[in-house]
Amino acid sequence: GLSPSVDPGSISFTYNAGFFSELVVDPSSTLARPIRTAVIGDSFTGYSKWLGWGNAQGGSNVYYARHDSLGGATVPTVISGQLAGVSTTQPNCVIMHAGVNDIAVDSASTATMQARYTAALDALLAIPSVETVVVCTPPPSTYITGGQTAVLSEVRAWLLALNRAGVVVADTGMAMSTGDGTTSDAAKRVDGVHPNDTGMQAMANVLDDVL
Repeated sequence: GLSPSVDPGSISFTYNAGFFSELVVDPSSTLARPIRTAVIGDSFTGYSKWLGWGNAQGGSNVYYARHDSLGGATVPTVISGQLAGVSTTQPNCVIMHAGVNDIAVDSASTATMQARYTAALDALLAIPSVETVVVCTPPPSTYITGGQTAVLSEVRAWLLALNRAGVVVADTGMAMSTGDGTTSDAAKRVDGVHPNDTGMQAMANVLDDVL
């Protein structure tokens, strides 16, 4: 319970690895050893309370051996900038939150988004240690246009229907919406994009569900 209770970015990987290497579980116990997990993504992963809260609500099933956040990142830049670090960390699970910048800034089409996610998932699942990727749906934003909202809706629906082995979808897009997955809920945001405590709690609930 220690690691999810603090900002994972403030704890060095060496410390985390050393601490959890000493975590001993009685073989007769029903308690499971927490799953070694890496978090990668855009600025939403920098608002880390939702990660800790969701994990705690879910019974502290994971510990964060790595936590990366690239503000303004798209799906490809997350992979190009963070894949090497994930490979070094050798997690069993990766949580990836990205996509809103692809749509709102790059104006990527639905087909482009599908290709980007597919390439990202291929790369993550090719890491020998990785068994599960939790991919988050791109959240709505007050700054996207009508056409971009349509792409957001199509991409979210595609991810939710993906049904790919080793991939679990956390619908953080729904969590940050008014209830349709695409309309931004201002009451959950600090700036039209990022989550306040209300938004982070909503996202934590979604993460709890998948964990």
